[in-house]
Amino acid sequence: TIGLAFAVALDQKLRGRNAFRAALYLPAVIASIAVATMWSWMYNPIFGIVSATFEALGLEWLIQDWLGDPDVALYSILVAYAWQATGAAMVLFLAGLQNVSQELKEAARVDGASHVQVFRSVTFPALMPTFVVVTVLSIINSLKVFDLVYGMTGGGPAQSTQVLALWSYTQSFTLHDYGNGMAVAMVLLAVTLAIVIPYYIWMGRRDDA
Repeated sequence: TIGLAFAVALDQKLRGRNAFRAALYLPAVIASIAVATMWSWMYNPIFGIVSATFEALGLEWLIQDWLGDPDVALYSILVAYAWQATGAAMVLFLAGLQNVSQELKEAARVDGASHVQVFRSVTFPALMPTFVVVTVLSIINSLKVFDLVYGMTGGGPAQSTQVLALWSYTQSFTLHDYGNGMAVAMVLLAVTLAIVIPYYIWMGRRDDA
């Protein structure tokens, strides 16, 4: 959703839009373990920029132990993940926007449609194939996330940020329970295939049509 919003905004004729595109895409090319280290520093409750920002705004009551509270840690990782993943989604949506018929958009405007109506009735339906691609890739990437969680919390506190890929690694290489580790990996594989196979079938039918 955030990637789509940025794509629509940066598809307009704005000064410096290429610089904004590059800046928003930059997190996508940074190694996940580097992103984890950077956000761990930012989330530090003593000298981190997140807590310092809330304190400067007089919102000390919002300061949390971002990575140490089981009720907050997963959402803190989600913010870091979204920051890294938004740029790739934005690029895909920008590519999809190039295929939207400008004639249809102009015709809708001539008929008196507002910008919101043009987006809802013309742009969004034309973006549906791109939307499916972005959704499938986002789900697959979230299923196999490992570096970010490993670098920020290691699955803690109290297993509140544990994910399948990290659990498989922990079982196999920390607890040396290779049977359970392989079982978790097979579950992850099965879930991924359950998403990927229907996607490939849909793409094949769409190409044939």
